Amino acid sequence: MASVKNKQLAAKIHAIVSEVITNEVRNELANQASVVEVQLTNDNSIATVFVNFYNEREESFFELLKARPYIKRALASSLDTRKCPDLIFKLDNALEEVMKLEKVFQQIKKEEE
Repeated sequence: MASVKNKQLAAKIHAIVSEVITNEVRNELANQASVVEVQLTNDNSIATVFVNFYNEREESFFELLKARPYIKRALASSLDTRKCPDLIFKLDNALEEVMKLEKVFQQIKKEEE
């Protein structure tokens, strides 16, 4: 279970990474990323950043991965911690899962009628 300090640091990383991606990353595909959630390991050494894109997911995600060193440097200069966590970007699939469930519910509703 995450501690309060861990959650606060995750929220701070979320805000900083979101701002860097939106305002400082110059690649037009990469800066369309929307940071959904940040999860930190218990020792704060790794931050898993879940992102979502609205179009061209795979290509945009690849471009975001190319910008990861820049994003980590910007994060390190903004954090007041001794060590900056490594960043791992992952695509957030929650929206697709919701869409699949919605289709299933609609099919069940049609079959009941």
